[in-house]
Amino acid sequence: MATRSGPLSLSGAAARRLSNGLAMFSHSLGIAQLAAPGRINSLIGVRDDGRNRLLQRVFGMQEITAGTGILAGPRRDVWVWNRVAGDIVHVSLMARSVASGNAGNRRRASTTLASLVGITVLDALIAASLTANADDKIKAGSSANRQDQHISRTTTVNRPPEEVYRYWRNFENLPAFMHHLESVEVTGDTRSR
Repeated sequence: MATRSGPLSLSGAAARRLSNGLAMFSHSLGIAQLAAPGRINSLIGVRDDGRNRLLQRVFGMQEITAGTGILAGPRRDVWVWNRVAGDIVHVSLMARSVASGNAGNRRRASTTLASLVGITVLDALIAASLTANADDKIKAGSSANRQDQHISRTTTVNRPPEEVYRYWRNFENLPAFMHHLESVEVTGDTRSR
């Protein structure tokens, strides 16, 4: 299904392919963050201290979780939105590091910040496209179900409407035409069992 919901949306196939790439990127980055947090800190231009190594490990687990969810989850859009939320946290922390002068290498940190903003935009575009395509499939499925409904049998009740309504409103009569019920006992004006 190649639906488009706006000028910046992707087709379902393109969004799925890109989300597969995001999942692999998340796994690779997560493994690197877990295995070599100090090298990642140096690469992105932040100070390599205990706090930042711990953050790299936490973010590594988040990346691996998001990547796994994208590949295995029934609604991959939810997991790409999880990446967007993580991206926002990463952008915020990197912007704070650059603005406060606490970056180990301000030029690398600024380049990393610009890259994170671009990744966030890409993730949001893919997530929005996946969500739109998932919503289109749900709508198509529900309209297809409505179109596929056929009346295969009719029953004529040769009684006045008032009598039929009284019969139907007496809950003890429900098992006569609702075969999944064994019995109904009225226990009060507004209660039954």
